Amino acid sequence: MKPLEETVEAVMRALGLDDAAVVRRKAFLEFTDDDVARLRALHEAMQTLAPDFANAFYDHLLAFEETRALLPDAQTLERLKRTQAVYFDSLTAGDYGPEYILHRLRVGVAHQRVGLAPEWYLGAYSKYLAGLLPELWQRLGKDPEAFVVTVQSLIKIVLLDMGLAIDTYIQADRQTILTLKEYADIVFASIPDGLLVLSSDLAVLSANRAFLERFGFTEEAVRGRYLMEVLAADGLRGRALEVLATGAAQHDVLFSMGPAD
Repeated sequence: MKPLEETVEAVMRALGLDDAAVVRRKAFLEFTDDDVARLRALHEAMQTLAPDFANAFYDHLLAFEETRALLPDAQTLERLKRTQAVYFDSLTAGDYGPEYILHRLRVGVAHQRVGLAPEWYLGAYSKYLAGLLPELWQRLGKDPEAFVVTVQSLIKIVLLDMGLAIDTYIQADRQTILTLKEYADIVFASIPDGLLVLSSDLAVLSANRAFLERFGFTEEAVRGRYLMEVLAADGLRGRALEVLATGAAQHDVLFSMGPAD
């Protein structure tokens, strides 16, 4: 597995997430300097709450088997509590430049690596916000106007965070799939026996090097063609249709075959 920073850089490149793209995302969310100012004011009011929120957050995770499995021991739990307190503290700190974006991408990649599915990530955020709003109401002096505009600013930065995290989930999964595909392609190409991969209607999807060399074909000449248009072999079509119908593999079946005319 690639180091975290290398993976984050690859995600940034794949997403085209340069400064202009980040500015564009913020503009679409209508995240302005006024929102930054409100969040900074909120940060001062909420300064003492981060550790308590981290404790409540992990108590919630421990209540569910799917998320409890990601917290193997007390030492890991305490370390993650401190990390999460810093994470939520930075959410309202007012600095949303390149380092903030990188940090959010790291969090997304880290969550994807440990197997925290998006449903649990989003549910955890719900727990955080549900607990935060009553505290916010109290600290803003129960002023409806101040409460509404501050919550709007908070929602914008939360959705920016969520968008970045989900992007990293998707891109990291794509990269994993691509890596596995490349590995499978290497294995497929290097097998000394001739192999074909067929679709459900017996069209050729791919052929390995041994097959192509054995029958004198090129990849372009066989890809997409019906099996019987590529190979001539008595009984081959019937056997192939039996496998499709039953789902059962057939072994040690001998054919005399050659290129179809």
